[in-house]
Amino acid sequence: MRTTIMRGWMTAVLAGAGAAAPALADDLIPPPWNRFGPGTTAQSWDFFAGPAGGPPDGGLLFNPYGVPNLTPSNPGNWLPFSNLRNHVWAVNGNDPLDFTIPNDGPDPTAIKDVWLQVTYLGPAPLSFGINWSSSFGPAVQVGASIITQLADGWTHDASLWRFNGCPELERLRITPPVPGTTIFVDQVVIDTKCYVPAPGGLGLGAACGVVALRRRRRG
Repeated sequence: MRTTIMRGWMTAVLAGAGAAAPALADDLIPPPWNRFGPGTTAQSWDFFAGPAGGPPDGGLLFNPYGVPNLTPSNPGNWLPFSNLRNHVWAVNGNDPLDFTIPNDGPDPTAIKDVWLQVTYLGPAPLSFGINWSSSFGPAVQVGASIITQLADGWTHDASLWRFNGCPELERLRITPPVPGTTIFVDQVVIDTKCYVPAPGGLGLGAACGVVALRRRRRG
């Protein structure tokens, strides 16, 4: 993603591959698990590929189970430049953004956690405009969203979602949190992890809550 704001770059090591990849411009809060570890996927969209959508184009793609995809309902809502940022989607209730994420499944005995980061301009919190679905039903949000107001007026929203069961494919639909309004979306980062919870363990949701609490305390 290229924007009018100067941003730093970091590197992440791909597990078992020994290769380095640049971090994303708004990858502000990585997932509370080891990215690129067993049972995980990671993908991002910066939308520079244009109005057709398609596979991840944000510089982050680790998905051994298939090719993720973005399907926009209205290609005309892709904007080359809007509100100080490049490659932006205007999203309203009639024209959502739909993402599909192939995954490690189906496994009804496991849990699927999804860590979602969205950079957008519009009413907060975005979580009311997030709809996850799969063969195991919808996902439920775990804890509250972590909302960061960025210097250019945009908002970064990070949230944890959970499926009871590990589906072979999950779907994400982004719409405005307030009906009848339009939001502008500049980046989407999706991390997933399929795992069997340890008996008596806190699970990743509790770990995420600890991370969020620590961040709020530091803020």
